[in-house]
Amino acid sequence: MRRQIILNQKQAIEIYEHMIQILGSNRAKFSAEFRKRKIRGESSRIASKYGVTAKTIRDIWNRRSWSNATNSLWFRYFGRSDNVGLKYSC
Repeated sequence: MRRQIILNQKQAIEIYEHMIQILGSNRAKFSAEFRKRKIRGESSRIASKYGVTAKTIRDIWNRRSWSNATNSLWFRYFGRSDNVGLKYSC
């Protein structure tokens, strides 16, 4: 049985910041499909760093978990507080 790792708020924010770094600063310039391709495969790499699954990473990126901790980052990066049209499946 796999040991369950519990993330804290600081780690969730770091994970979300990884996504922002991967996507770069030209967020408005690229389509959602381009951003999805650019980030593909990165969730596994980051997951191993934190000892969690790639799905856990994607859940943070897609704001299914830790959205309360990452909302300010989302708004600052994407310029809105919703997550319409951005789902990453890596």
